[in-house]
Amino acid sequence: MVKNTLGLVGLCKCKEEVLGKDSILSSEKCLKENIKGYRENTNNSITMKSLSEYYLSEDYEVYFVEYIGDAVSKIKNIYFANIFLTGKFFALLFVENGRLNEVLKLVPEITNIQKGFPYTLSELRLSSNLYSSKAIDKENIMLQGEGVVVGIISTGIDYLNSRFIKANGNTRVLSVWDQSLDQGSVPNGFLLGTEFTEEEINEALRIRSLGGDPYSIVNHEDTIGHGTAIAGIIGGAIIEPGDPLVSVVPKCDFAVVKLKEAKSNTLRLSGIDRRDIPIYQDSDIAAAIRYLAEFQEKLNRPMAVYLALGSNYGGRNGQTVLERYIDYFTQKRDFTVISNTGSQGNAQGHASGIISRIGEERIIPINVDKNEGNLFLSIYNFKPDKLSIGISAPMGERIQTLTVPQVNGEVITFNLGKSTITLQYFSDGFSNGDERIDVLIRNAVGGAWIINLLGEHIVKGKYDMWLIQKELLRQETKFLEADTNITLMTPATTINALTTSYYNQENNTIVPESGRGFARDGVIKPSVATAGVDILTVGLNNKLIVATGAAIAGALLTGATAMIYEWGVIRKNDLDLFPPKMRSYIISSTIRDEGLIYPNPEWGFGRLSFKKLHENLSQLSRSNVEDMGNEEKDNFHAMNIYKTMKNFYNNVQGEDIDYGGIYINVPIEIYERIGYE
Repeated sequence: MVKNTLGLVGLCKCKEEVLGKDSILSSEKCLKENIKGYRENTNNSITMKSLSEYYLSEDYEVYFVEYIGDAVSKIKNIYFANIFLTGKFFALLFVENGRLNEVLKLVPEITNIQKGFPYTLSELRLSSNLYSSKAIDKENIMLQGEGVVVGIISTGIDYLNSRFIKANGNTRVLSVWDQSLDQGSVPNGFLLGTEFTEEEINEALRIRSLGGDPYSIVNHEDTIGHGTAIAGIIGGAIIEPGDPLVSVVPKCDFAVVKLKEAKSNTLRLSGIDRRDIPIYQDSDIAAAIRYLAEFQEKLNRPMAVYLALGSNYGGRNGQTVLERYIDYFTQKRDFTVISNTGSQGNAQGHASGIISRIGEERIIPINVDKNEGNLFLSIYNFKPDKLSIGISAPMGERIQTLTVPQVNGEVITFNLGKSTITLQYFSDGFSNGDERIDVLIRNAVGGAWIINLLGEHIVKGKYDMWLIQKELLRQETKFLEADTNITLMTPATTINALTTSYYNQENNTIVPESGRGFARDGVIKPSVATAGVDILTVGLNNKLIVATGAAIAGALLTGATAMIYEWGVIRKNDLDLFPPKMRSYIISSTIRDEGLIYPNPEWGFGRLSFKKLHENLSQLSRSNVEDMGNEEKDNFHAMNIYKTMKNFYNNVQGEDIDYGGIYINVPIEIYERIGYE
């Protein structure tokens, strides 16, 4: 008997057919008729409710996709699938479990697909050390984030904490979308969760001041503390004289998204059967980005959004659907997304190499912990290369050569000893883009597994392989011949995102766990390195904590972005702050050590200095040039640009000449044609 999918079969009027001898075919027919009926219903609330049921159902897989043309009409004719548009060329695709390949064959308009990437929170671990005072070298800098909104995508915020409340008793939290709550007002145009407004949060604070229960008004809590700690670093306020807490922009406002945890069937696609830590899915993160982008438009205020999560899925060249979705929203002014490189730098979760000719073979050994259970890895190569795969198990069983499927989403499954192995092929819609082979080994016995890659058609020859992030693996599961470069996590390679690695500010050394660049296509990521060790911040229950990790570095960079927005937009020194220009301001505010060539995969363009950022902004501020004549102003700005170009040229040659100004990435061959000093 067919499953009662979303309760739709139960609504079918032809019950005698469902119970008859042709029940499977009849049930599918009834289900198709019912789906057609509700799709034609013009009542939006019914449609959204039905789509929400698809989204949350464990019987349906959720994929984040890009499409061209009229994909919607074709999917309407597929009774085991549905689609929800989330932007121009972007959509959520709902597919009955195990039937993705059928949809992709029927709908070639789907050009790029993201398969339920599992995300984990950026590392933020408690420390027993004394806190460091070197991370935020702001001294008496007056930029406090006033007028700027900071978006945080994480575990929520303790909105009752006095560090997020103004002196007049009102909240600094302008909005909370709690995806984990299923009762309350769902944001307009979204499928789940509960939205709390600034007015409702203020009412909750008022109720508390009268001795009442604030959660009766705003039933939102950060039970983990990750989002609250991040908010404390970015903008926790001082509440009394002598307060030890120092944040970057203590007068900013907040907009917060608490992510719901991933569906079980999403995790099963990656062989994840346990939940030792919270795991989130890409489609919820994409919805969070859209929510904050739309909220920023409504407010008409600059917003810096910190995405404090990462995944070890993706080709690390900015072409995952989520990364392209972020780029889609960050093409406009006053909306910047910040990420960190993660904590996979020494996890031995990446392997790479080059196959230089047809017939050449590469052997990649993987040690699997005896208690691992399932093993998932992704193999990436660039089109038009073609590879075949061989797999050897620890007990000697071997599949010599497997021809990789060439149909998008196609799956092949086979047994090897006691293990079941599934290969699934994906290709993006770009002529020079990625081909990906996902390998899932269920019941992977402990020991040394071997992956053999054989070149069948070679033009570029470069391949990369990643295991899932270390947080989801047992300790001994790792590549035995690992590559520490390109260990930054998705979405760190998003083209328009600001990305930071993290270092120990006490001795100015990169933390071994810090993810490293560059992007797989050579794009410079990270942009900078930011402090991330032993930082004082806000914990739960109004306590201060000391914490270390990649999450801290990204929080500091987010605060720096908010400073630039206050200087540029709120104080009207630069009203055209698109992400490339924001990156220029950040890069111009770095400190570089002698003997190193910049940019590099560990430090990017150097370590961020708040003091230097403020000095640069002060130099460029309108107040310093308002008394100049027009010709003087032109010369002033031209000299800043020239000095910056010269600064960049000399630094890539290995010299350390510091001129300040704004960083502009000018190709060397163009720079060399500039003939004035």
